[in-house]
Amino acid sequence: MADNCVTAADVARVLGIEERSARRLLERLVHAGVAEVTTTRAGSVGRPPKSYWLKIASRTTNSVDVST
Repeated sequence: MADNCVTAADVARVLGIEERSARRLLERLVHAGVAEVTTTRAGSVGRPPKSYWLKIASRTTNSVDVST
């Protein structure tokens, strides 16, 4: 399960968006049932960030056939 855990900061960095937008996106995924809030990871000072477990299936193939 830990492989699919992310924070808003992780999502923001990967997508190139602000953390606020990433938090909004993650909360929508929670509401849609494809993610859930997990125990928080320890931070340094202040409120620890929420971690989100993404309910995604890993693909076993390395290539995708896009021909029609």
